[in-house]
Amino acid sequence: MQFLSHGTTTIEAKSGYGLSLMEELKILQAIAILRRQGRLEIVPTFLGAHDVPDEYRDAREEYIRQIAEEMIPGFARDGLASFCDVFCDVGFFSTGEAREILGAAKRAGLGLRIHTEELGHTGGALLAAEL
Repeated sequence: MQFLSHGTTTIEAKSGYGLSLMEELKILQAIAILRRQGRLEIVPTFLGAHDVPDEYRDAREEYIRQIAEEMIPGFARDGLASFCDVFCDVGFFSTGEAREILGAAKRAGLGLRIHTEELGHTGGALLAAEL
């Protein structure tokens, strides 16, 4: 594998491009297969809070509820994710929404990650330090 030949022994692989329970599940299952097949250590991270899908633009609370109450507990229980990441930035998830999602992740036993303050000052860095 190219990573190992260059001395990299561990990588992080993230979901976050499916933005639905079934699509995120497929991505995390693919990561699980890769973890079993090779010598490279792959750390799986659930990033369902990468963006709000178009069909939830007017019902973002429902999508956040799905992440917090369905996706996170299921993926943690099944060992498909070690971490949960949230894109907390202007036009994406607010600090309050990130707190709710990361709180659910913490209760499920996942490690916490946050992408923040790339596009503007949102208070996400303070949230990261707090959590």
